[in-house]
Amino acid sequence: MDLSKKDVLIQWLNKINPHLVIESLSDLREGEQFIALLNKIKDTSHDVTTRKERFEIIQKFIEDKYDYKLVEQVNFDKADELDFAKIAVLVLAAGVKGEPQEEFMKAALSLNVQSQLEIMSILKQALTLPLYNLQLDNLFTHKHLEIFDSENNEHSEMSYHDTSWSSDKSAIHANYINLKEQELWVKNEEIKEKNMLLKKLDHELEYERHHCFELECNFKAYQKIISSKDDKIQELNNQIRELKKLQDQIDDYHNLKDEYDKLEATATKMKSQNDELKSLKSENTLLINENTKVYEELNKMKEMISDKQHIIEKLTEDLESFYAKESNWKQTEAKYKSEQQQQVNPTPIHVELSNVRIELAVILKKMVNFVQNLERTRETQNKMKQPKQQEMLLDYENSLLEKQELGHQLECEQRLCENLREKIKVGSKENQSLMKKLNQLQKLYKGLQKQNDMLNNKCIKTQDQLILKEKKCTEFEKKLARMAVEKLTMEKQYVNELEQTRQTLSKELKKNIDPFEKQNKEIKIKAVQDYNEMKRDFTCINEQVKEKQIKTGKQYIETKKELTKDKKVKTSKQKVFKIQNTYKKKASKSKLLEKQKKNFQEQMKEKQVKVEKEYNEMRKELTQYLSEKDKEVKTSKRQILKIQNAHRQELTKNKSLEEQIKVLKLKHENKIVTLIKIFQSHINQLKIDHDMVFCRIKTDYNNYMRKVNEMSKVAYADHKEMVNQLTKYMIENDKKSKTSNQEIVKIQSAYEEKITECKSLEDEIQMLKG
Repeated sequence: MDLSKKDVLIQWLNKINPHLVIESLSDLREGEQFIALLNKIKDTSHDVTTRKERFEIIQKFIEDKYDYKLVEQVNFDKADELDFAKIAVLVLAAGVKGEPQEEFMKAALSLNVQSQLEIMSILKQALTLPLYNLQLDNLFTHKHLEIFDSENNEHSEMSYHDTSWSSDKSAIHANYINLKEQELWVKNEEIKEKNMLLKKLDHELEYERHHCFELECNFKAYQKIISSKDDKIQELNNQIRELKKLQDQIDDYHNLKDEYDKLEATATKMKSQNDELKSLKSENTLLINENTKVYEELNKMKEMISDKQHIIEKLTEDLESFYAKESNWKQTEAKYKSEQQQQVNPTPIHVELSNVRIELAVILKKMVNFVQNLERTRETQNKMKQPKQQEMLLDYENSLLEKQELGHQLECEQRLCENLREKIKVGSKENQSLMKKLNQLQKLYKGLQKQNDMLNNKCIKTQDQLILKEKKCTEFEKKLARMAVEKLTMEKQYVNELEQTRQTLSKELKKNIDPFEKQNKEIKIKAVQDYNEMKRDFTCINEQVKEKQIKTGKQYIETKKELTKDKKVKTSKQKVFKIQNTYKKKASKSKLLEKQKKNFQEQMKEKQVKVEKEYNEMRKELTQYLSEKDKEVKTSKRQILKIQNAHRQELTKNKSLEEQIKVLKLKHENKIVTLIKIFQSHINQLKIDHDMVFCRIKTDYNNYMRKVNEMSKVAYADHKEMVNQLTKYMIENDKKSKTSNQEIVKIQSAYEEKITECKSLEDEIQMLKG
């Protein structure tokens, strides 16, 4: 089997089905690639899981398409590369003949030039030769074997050559000429196929021109319909304006009614407010009486405070005398202690005499007498000191008790004084606030009386106006009934015409949508290919991430080993932390005690704040009540102003909409003219490009035929150079034809986009009209 043909088949299959990539023909033994090709040829999906079922479906397809002699040449049970290649060639040939011809040919043209030539050589025999003469084994034989067979089969042609050539050389030369003729024959057929494609493109261009002409005619007809409907819409708009005027007048009538009702409601509210003011006056008199009583109590409390202050002054004088006595007592105690120290000093002399008793026996008697005298004096002093000390202790304890009692009395009196001061402050503030409220209420009462008088005057005027407008409303209601009947008839006619236009437009849209659906299918296939490539990249990235995770795990184990060495250092640190924690606990206890003191102080403050809040809330409630009354009066005035402003705004909006409709019409007409000019210019350019390409291909073909005739006479080297030049030239022509096709597709898409823009503009106009 020829390796080049084998590689070409694998490349072609991979290009057609990129999601099922193959490296060799032995990968086709499962049959998944063949089933994917059949799904593209038939536009169906075979849900098959086993290998047997897949090859049964493939066998049935080949038996239906080809002769039984061809089917006998393929062994479906054998897992051989040659058999797989035969099946692939038969399926691909069926695809090239069938509907998905473009897909298969695009995949083939995307390969190299050599691979394209080999695909052409395989398909030529499969498509041109009759099916009963086709031998699949010969398609995949090596090139040197084909040459050998041609030598054996062409003895008749050898006899016609000159005898000047030797037998070996003449045979090789003849075989070489035959190969070149075959290649030229293949290239001629390629040129014929390209000419057929050009003819098809000509037919498609003519069809598109005809279609564009029809679209232009339809567009003009729709313009006429739109202009006629615009006139009708203007008439309806005029009628709607008249109806709106009538509705505005009716709304004014209803608004006046609502205003009258509101004025009555406000009058009732004012009466209720007047009653409330009277009740507030009575409450005010009661509060004044209470205030006088509070002042009397305050004067009594002031007298009590002055008496208590005299008592405090006397106590302070007594305390000063007591402090003087206490200082004298301290001085006497200090003197007594100094005397005791002077008497205790001779004891060390007695100790020294007892130590020197052996040496100074004579002095001992004298010392004994001295000691006896000292003991007598001590006893006498102790007897004198005991009663004095008891008297001093009793006086000291009595003085301490008196101090404590005086301290308690002072604290109680200070508290009473503070409470009285706070009550005085609260009473004075309440008195001031009540006086302010009284003044405010008096002012409010006067203002409300003035407003009540104004409202009564307005009510009298509005009643007179209502009587006049009721007469006008009866006349307007009759006119409205007539206009409503006419409006219903016009709306029915307008709806019927709109439904007819919608049906026609929907039919044309269906015709235009079919080519877009085919393009969408191709885009989906490309998206699947891109998704598979992204999936492969994602798997590679996941593998890299796993490798990095393994490395980080190893590093973690190494760091853990190093940390075990540092455990001894940690134990010493832990002891230090324990000592610090005990110190922190003691500090926290001291802080808690301080917090308890602060909390007690804050509780006292909170009680004072609560009393002030209750007073402020009472004050706020009164202010809110009065502000709500003021707001209600202001809102009634604002509503009247809003109704007037809304009526003016509606008139301005209607005028602005009419101006916008005119501007949009002008823009729409200008866009249509520009689109038609652009489309005609694109069509003219396409004509010119097409004629140029056709002329070039004709001249190239004529030159090619002349050169072919000359090649039989020219030497081998010249012949080879000419063939290479021709192949390059043909590839350039193919590229140019592809670019022209792409330009045609772009122009079609641009034209369709412009049509959609026109439709969107029409919809906008209809929305504005609606």
